[in-house]
Amino acid sequence: MIAAFLDPVEYHHLRKRPVELEAAIVLLKVEMEQEAKRIALKVRTSHSRTDIACDLSSKTNPPKKEKEKENNIDSLFSLCGIAVSSVPTSSIQKTWSINEEIGFYMSSVNTDKQLMFASFWFNQEKRLPLMSSVVRRINIIPASSVPCESTFSVAGYIRRKERCSLSPQAIRYSMVLKDRHKLALFDH
Repeated sequence: MIAAFLDPVEYHHLRKRPVELEAAIVLLKVEMEQEAKRIALKVRTSHSRTDIACDLSSKTNPPKKEKEKENNIDSLFSLCGIAVSSVPTSSIQKTWSINEEIGFYMSSVNTDKQLMFASFWFNQEKRLPLMSSVVRRINIIPASSVPCESTFSVAGYIRRKERCSLSPQAIRYSMVLKDRHKLALFDH
């Protein structure tokens, strides 16, 4: 249901069924909260590694003192010896909440333009970071997997590398033994 909600084309069909639409939004909020926790954990892990590296760096190179008031990230960068960008931090776009991202997505998809899935998410990746990471995890899945392929190709499943020494007749008998429950249907 989330995959249909996140596809701009399928969203128009889902919009005609309000019960399913609300359920998809609730499920999407849960997924986005989990994704936010994953991202926060990754950031926390990388910051702890950066702090250790900065501590080692600050012992060898004492930090330069500046007269300007710095925010926390600028002081961290200066401790690490990284040049601070000239763009003030206040001009960086504030990240949206989960509800704001969902609202922006719904308003941008509710147009009469025909939107393509890949181009839409390529253009909105920076604006909707949480939602785009959920899209990458849920909607962009390989078309097939090994268990799926072996389901549709019994010969490929039975004729694996470790069974290559079997004769064709032995493979045929193995296939019959594997699917004997299907053969029982024809006996009646």
